[in-house]
This record gives sequence, structure tokens and C-alpha cells, in this order.
Amino acid sequence: MRPGSGWDARLDFAAEGYINEDHVARFERLAPLGQNRLPARPTTACFHYGWYGPGRRQRETPTVRYLGGNYQSTDRRTEEEFNDLKAEFGIDADILSWIDDREVLRAFERGYLSAANRGTRRFGLLYESQINLRARGRLSMERGSAAATKLIHDFRAMGAWLRDAASTADTEILFVDGRPVVYVFGSHTFGVNDGQLPDVGRALARARSEFAETFGTVPYLIGDESLFPGDPEVRIDRRYRAAYFDAVTRYHHYDEAFIRELGDGETVNLDADYVKRIVELEQRSAAGFDTVRNRYSDRRVRAIPSAAAGFAKRGLPTLQASRHNYETLLDAMQELVNDAHRGERRRRLAVEAGSPPLVLLGSWNEEFEGHALLPASRSAALADDKHSGFDWLFAIKSRYGSVPPR
Repeated sequence: MRPGSGWDARLDFAAEGYINEDHVARFERLAPLGQNRLPARPTTACFHYGWYGPGRRQRETPTVRYLGGNYQSTDRRTEEEFNDLKAEFGIDADILSWIDDREVLRAFERGYLSAANRGTRRFGLLYESQINLRARGRLSMERGSAAATKLIHDFRAMGAWLRDAASTADTEILFVDGRPVVYVFGSHTFGVNDGQLPDVGRALARARSEFAETFGTVPYLIGDESLFPGDPEVRIDRRYRAAYFDAVTRYHHYDEAFIRELGDGETVNLDADYVKRIVELEQRSAAGFDTVRNRYSDRRVRAIPSAAAGFAKRGLPTLQASRHNYETLLDAMQELVNDAHRGERRRRLAVEAGSPPLVLLGSWNEEFEGHALLPASRSAALADDKHSGFDWLFAIKSRYGSVPPR
């Protein structure tokens, strides 16, 4: 059973599992608007991984376990369950982790892209630079270097894979401003020093063109350039690389040094004080990119805040989040998105119709870092479990439980 076409799930507080005074106040405020239409909300997206095969969970230590048990990424029935859950709780699109590994790509093809309900999803790509470029730390991007050459090769391969996946699986790609979304994880490591920045720019420009050669249009590129808590300011290297991207973000607001400082090496709660610090960080980061324009469109580069939940990885201090904590973070990050969107409209740089702002909710199924949003039978990063592992999903439903315009 599904609600009627005129129903907006943001009013469905009873389905969230409990009702409090805040729900009543929100219902009284929103219900009159619902007679026409509640304000359109952003497109919500999560990162989705296809690397769960035989032995993967033995080689690494999961800190979260899916409520339905261990699964393999080739299992289309599990992917169908995932698709239904995402649709129910307000997650609109997926950013698939793209690795130049035939086994991983085949798993997506046999699982995610073969799901019977795949037509309900939109998807973009997450370029795993540290895995694909086989490097840690700063990457030399000198012309002709191994990293620059591989980056260009991979973008050509990504464009072809995305084109073929969309056509053969009859699925819908996530577009922003008419271009497919590609998030470049770890782009802040490109270039060993400022002297290499021109080489970094050439590599990114060539990669962009190679993608367009195989896919048919250039991607909507999101760079991994936003500030970490320990960064004093947006340095010139981040601003330089940002000009090659349409938007910038950070994969997760978690930072090991920051968490160790806050918790003296122990577990930290994603409480109101933590959220305040992250809001200040996002504001400082956005201000640092405010005058940066994309070198191709001449539009201001958008800053997308990280709206991920907790974090738990073996050997690192844990960041725990309850449902209430996560709702607070989502509300705060959404206010930042609203402020930025209003600023774009004031400057007459509003996004095209059908392309509402994008909100990145962290990962759906990253089991080794604990910020997986899927319903969990065990999650080291989930605090005060009250809803049988669905707590973070109920937080998302509270904020985003309706389908945005396409």
C-alpha cells in the first residue's frame, strides 16, 4: 500500500515510531501548507558500495551488520530490499563506488543494476582515487606521471561504464544541471606541492574531457576539498582545484585528530556541541570558496555540507550518534543548504528547474567505517538504539520523507 499522490510523507509523524511535542508543532505548521504543496526539498543521496564478496568481511573488521544478515553485492534480491528501504525513508539517489576492478563492477551489474525495482533509483558515481591510483598521502600529478595517466584512463572508462550501465539496465542516472554526478574522493591529495597545481589542473581537465568522449557529456564534478576540523583556512591549493569542480564537499565530517582531542581518545557523542562545531566549520569552509568560480561555467562553486551520521572504524576513536543527535545534524546541515540556495537565487544563479540542491547523507552500506544508514542488527556508531536499528533512517524520514521533483 502506498499513500495517495497528494500526501506528503513529512506529515507522517505517526509512522516514525513515536510522537512528541515537536511533532505536534511541526504538524500544525506544515499541515495548512500541505493543502497546496510543501516547499520542494533537495535531492538526497548516499554512497553505495559493491565490494562485498566472499572473504571481504574476513579481511577487514565490520563495525556494522545489516539487519538481514551478511550478503554479497551480487545478490539482486538484497539490492531490491535496499531500494525499497531507501524509497520508504527518503533517500532518492545512490552514488556508486567506482573502482577499476572487474569483480566489483560485475557485482554492481549482477546486483544493483539487475534489481527488479532498479527503475525507482537514480545513480551517480564515486571515484575512489586512493584505491584506483594505488597511493596514500599526497599524489604527484606531474604530466605523464603514473597517477595523472591513470586518472585520465579511469575517467574515460567511467564514462563508458556509466553509459553502458544506464542503457543496458534501463536505469536512471542522477543528473545535476543536466550532467551526471561524479564525486572525486580524495581530490585534496592531488599535487605534492603548490608548484604542481598547473599539472593537477591539466590532469583534471583532460579527465573531464575523456569522460565526455565516452559518455557523451561532461560530468557534474564534486571535489573532496572542504575543510577538515584541523584546517585553519581554505588554502590556495584547495581553491585552485575547486575551480575544476562544480561543487565541493567532504566525504565525512569525522576527523581522527579532532575526535581524539574532543574525547581524549575515547568515544565522542554527536551532540549539540559537536553539531555547533561542524556548522561553524562548514560556514568557514563555504566562505573560503565563496569567490571561486568554475573555470568552464563561470558559476560559483557550490559547497555541499556533509550530512553523514556516526563513525566507527577499528583502531580509531568512535563518533556515536543517536536518532535525536542525527536529526539535529540533518536540520543544521539543511539550514546551511537553504542559506546557500537562497544566496544563489539572490545572485540570480539559481539551479535549473528540476535540479534542486543535493544533500549527501553519507553511506548506505559502508560496514567498515560504521556510518552505514541501512537498518542494523549491530552498529558500533549508533547510540541509544530505540528502533531496532532503524534509528538513523527514521531521522532521515523526519527531515526528508517525501519525493522531490525530478
